[in-house]
Amino acid sequence: MDCRKLTVEGCIHAAQNERLPLRAVVQVLFLEQLQLRQVITGTLLTEEDGDETVVDLGRWKDTVKENQVLRLDLDTMRTRVNQLEKECLYLKKVIAKIDKESLKGNDGQ
Repeated sequence: MDCRKLTVEGCIHAAQNERLPLRAVVQVLFLEQLQLRQVITGTLLTEEDGDETVVDLGRWKDTVKENQVLRLDLDTMRTRVNQLEKECLYLKKVIAKIDKESLKGNDGQ
């Protein structure tokens, strides 16, 4: 008997059925406890190559939020770098213009 495939009603019936072997009843109750714990703690069982691994949804949500914050920071930094590059280009042009004017002024002396 695969307890994981039982419906809620089937689990209740199996847990209360005195004719079932004690091992089967304990297995049903144990699986129900695991499912309840997973629901309460917010974890999700995923299957990966036949092995069950537990992925903590709380940590996943925190990671997603942190990723969003980092992307925002990155966008802000890109914007600031673009502004600084434009300002640098402008200052280079101003310096080049001043150099040209000072060279013209020195030629005229």
